[in-house]
Amino acid sequence: YTADAEGSSLQKVFEDATPRIINDLEAYYAEHPDSESTRFLMEEKILLGRDREILEMVKGAIEAGGAGVSIGRNVFQHKDPTRMVKAISSIVHDGATVETALGILESKEIM
Repeated sequence: YTADAEGSSLQKVFEDATPRIINDLEAYYAEHPDSESTRFLMEEKILLGRDREILEMVKGAIEAGGAGVSIGRNVFQHKDPTRMVKAISSIVHDGATVETALGILESKEIM
């Protein structure tokens, strides 16, 4: 994906070399419906936003023979990064199912 940043909200990000974090892409898109880059992200699902999708991707990688996974913003920007790491680890290290890993995310147990 390429687009001219001139005149967009990304122009300042590039000029200042400062990152911009959008915690809720769907809400941002609702507020900025003319943003082509945001529309692209939403349509192409470049950012995984659903816990089940992330955990299914992890499970698929392990079942395909992977020894681990590398996941960044889907952990760091998660509402509960500690639980997300524990859920991912349960799949990678313990062979947990996606359902079991989702149970870790939904648990009320204090971590």
